[in-house]
Amino acid sequence: MPAPSSVRTVAVVGTGVIGGGWAAHFLRMGYDVVAYDPYPSRVAELVANAWPALSQLG
Repeated sequence: MPAPSSVRTVAVVGTGVIGGGWAAHFLRMGYDVVAYDPYPSRVAELVANAWPALSQLG
C-alpha cells in the first residue's frame, strides 16, 4: 500500500451533490480525479459552477 502522501489520483463513483463536491475539492487540492457517473456531463458542470468559489478558497 502506498504512503498517503504519495497518492496523487483519487476516484469518485457518483458525481451528484456529495460525490461532485468531493471531486471539486480534490481538484482544488491538486489531485488528479477519475470520476464515474451515468451522466458524464454532470461532474464537469458541477466543477465549472463551483470553480469560482473554490478558487477563492485557495
